[in-house]
Amino acid sequence: MSVIEIKNVTKKYKKFTLNNVSFNIEEGEICGFIGENGAGKSTTLKILAGISSFDEGEVKIKNQYIDKLSKLEREDISFILDELNFPENLKLKNIELILRNIFTNWEKDTYYSLLKEYGLDVDKKCKELSKGMKVKLNIAISLSHKAKIFILDEPTNGLDPVARDEILEKLVQIANNGGTILISSHLVEDLERISSRIIFIHQGNIIINEKKDELINSYDLYEIKKDIFDTLDKNKVIKYKENLDGSISLITKKDSLPSEIEGKLPFDLTKFMILFVRGSNL
Repeated sequence: MSVIEIKNVTKKYKKFTLNNVSFNIEEGEICGFIGENGAGKSTTLKILAGISSFDEGEVKIKNQYIDKLSKLEREDISFILDELNFPENLKLKNIELILRNIFTNWEKDTYYSLLKEYGLDVDKKCKELSKGMKVKLNIAISLSHKAKIFILDEPTNGLDPVARDEILEKLVQIANNGGTILISSHLVEDLERISSRIIFIHQGNIIINEKKDELINSYDLYEIKKDIFDTLDKNKVIKYKENLDGSISLITKKDSLPSEIEGKLPFDLTKFMILFVRGSNL
C-alpha cells in the first residue's frame, strides 16, 4: 500500500523550480532521498510534512489529500531534524508535560522508556544535548505519539560514526515495525546501507526512482584508462567524467560493455550520484 503519494508537484521560486515531482513510497519502506545542495530535497520534504505550500500537483498521505488530514491523521507524520523546537533551558522530563497536552495518542511510559533506551538523561536541558542526542530525542517523541510516517532531513550530518550508526539502526527498527521512512542525507553511504528505495533529485527534477536492488542491477560503474575509453561504443556510455589522474569514470547500462573490458567497479551510490551530477554526456 502506498503511504506517501506525490504526483506532479511543482513549486516555483524566483531562481528555482521544483518541477513536476512524482513518486510513491510503500508501507515499511526506507526511501533514501539524494541530490546535491539546492536540488530540491528540503523543499520536497517540507511539502510532504505539510509545512510548505506548493503551486501545482497532489500530495496524499494514506490516500488522503494532505490539506484534508485530521489532527489525529497528522500525528501519524513526524518531521525530524537535528534541532529542537523547545526552550534551551527546558529539561527532557518537562517536555513530556507539554507534549501530553498536544498529542492525542501520547504515551508517557513509552517516552520515558525510550529516553532510557537511548541513553538520554531526563534531567538534561535541551541546550546540553549533542546533535545525535537531539535526533534520538525527536525519534523518541515521534514514537511516543505513535507516528508511523517519518520524514527526516539530513538527520545524520555532523554526527560521529558511532552516533550515526545508532540512528541508522533505530530507523531500520522503525521500518521493521511497519514505519515508513523518507530520509535525505549528504552521507549517501548511509542511505545506500539502509534504504530499500532510492530517489535521486537533480535541479528540481526526479531523475532516478527505483528500488535499491533494481538500481544496482541496472547500471555498471567503471574506471578505465583514456585509451580504452576512446575505443568504446559511446552510445553505451550514459555519463563520463575525466579524473585528475587521467582515468575516466563512467556509467553504463548493466552488462552493456564487453566482458573483457577491465576497470569495472562495485556499485557505489556516492560515485553514481557524482557522475550523474558532474559527469558529461557524449
